[in-house]
Amino acid sequence: MSRTTRRVVLTLVVTAALATACSSPSPSTAPSSAAPGTSAADAPGASPSPSASPTTPAGMPAQLALSLSSKPTQVGFATGDIFGPMSAADTDAYFAALAATKVAVVRTDVKMVDVQPARSTDLTKDGSWSEPDKVVRAAVTHGQWLHLIANAPARWVTDGMSNGDPAGWAPSDGNGQNDGVASFVTFAKAAAYRYCTVTTRLEVLSGANKFQAYWLNTDAYAKLFVQVKAAVATVCPSITVVPSGTASVGHTGDQEGYTPVDWYGELCKSSDFAGTSPAANLQPFDFPMTPADPSNSAGQWAMVSKVNSVLHDKCKIDHPEVIISAIGWPTAGGGQNPVNDRYPVWKNDHQAVTSARQAEFVADTIAGAKALRAGGVNVSTVMFYSFRDEKSGDPDIWKNMGLFNDKYTVKDQKSVDAIAAFANGT
Repeated sequence: MSRTTRRVVLTLVVTAALATACSSPSPSTAPSSAAPGTSAADAPGASPSPSASPTTPAGMPAQLALSLSSKPTQVGFATGDIFGPMSAADTDAYFAALAATKVAVVRTDVKMVDVQPARSTDLTKDGSWSEPDKVVRAAVTHGQWLHLIANAPARWVTDGMSNGDPAGWAPSDGNGQNDGVASFVTFAKAAAYRYCTVTTRLEVLSGANKFQAYWLNTDAYAKLFVQVKAAVATVCPSITVVPSGTASVGHTGDQEGYTPVDWYGELCKSSDFAGTSPAANLQPFDFPMTPADPSNSAGQWAMVSKVNSVLHDKCKIDHPEVIISAIGWPTAGGGQNPVNDRYPVWKNDHQAVTSARQAEFVADTIAGAKALRAGGVNVSTVMFYSFRDEKSGDPDIWKNMGLFNDKYTVKDQKSVDAIAAFANGT
């Protein structure tokens, strides 16, 4: 998607706002290659350093020689689709500002449409990876671990079924040459290998519970997930492969989508999936409600514990990990604006909120995650969507989801303080 992003300059206002919440981070002395933990970790502050590259497996790109001495935190940011039009310098500025929040994990895309837009594109060539390399290098320079999404399948690996959004095209062997699924699996495997040393998780697509192809055949997603997981294990066993973050669907059938509870229930019916996934992955957008809202008893947040039960009872997974991979509130846009017609179920009841209310939401979400843990649900990570607005004041709610505006000015200091404290384990 083409976007316009102006070059940013980090101002003294930003520095002062972040400094209020955060002291200078101190990296740990020993490198960590562990999968994401369930407790707070060291603050960011690491930078890429050369390391010996292993022998590259056949058909794989070279592995980037990057390392981190920090550990992933229990709170992070989902970046969204923001980096495409950014220069390398602007991308670096983004992560420099983000690092001051003490967060040390970000969820971001590696898009097949960027890396391998055509069947003839050579995955082994460094040039094919220039767009995700730009983001990964900047993130790691500023101490960020990666939760990567193998996303946006190239058109040539699909059968043309779409929900209107190119990101919704599903890999399919009905692509004309009976190799769409295998080709996407190879792409995901290559992404895992290239970024192995700085990646905690690899997510298989995003919002798949609303893909038209999977509405018709959930078993197809189950098989894709299992194949990606097996392939990644052969080149980077330290990465945890996790299912698609579920889009917010209030009732199964809305726009031909499954609620998170029904989605995991369907997946657990598959002999390929049951027992293989170590995690549930949800994006419980509920605005204008918060986890603390009494009227939220049937909302997306309430589904978190229900999904946990589904994985335990139906998938037979003991103490599954639960990831909140994107959650947030917009401070502008929404309502009846035609920009949001592609979200007809949400159009009328998902409204923008004040910056103060957004900060309350952050605090409520952190408190909600702690309450779930106290109740036995293993919520390992909460990722807020997002760190910075894509375009402040735009009528599209999704461009106003940041805790900072598009000039890197904090909207409400309380949100930054709460996240910094949570990143430190309090």
